[in-house]
Amino acid sequence: MLKFLSKVRIEFNALDPRTAACMEFLAQCNARKAKESNPACQLQVQRRTDDHPPEIKVTFVNGVEEVFDAASTSHRALER
Repeated sequence: MLKFLSKVRIEFNALDPRTAACMEFLAQCNARKAKESNPACQLQVQRRTDDHPPEIKVTFVNGVEEVFDAASTSHRALER
């Protein structure tokens, strides 16, 4: 899963009910197989206390950055 990524940044408020996609994606990134596929990938978690919607930012190895609004995205869509 992390093979083509150089950095993953996950931002969420733990008390926000919209964080399901963030939590699932974080769990998948922390899995042993994912870490072994690309040990150089940086994983950053920002826990927020405001009402900012949860989001996932990924940077691909070619430098392209993409931001996902995790409040309206299923974690299944992020697996692809």
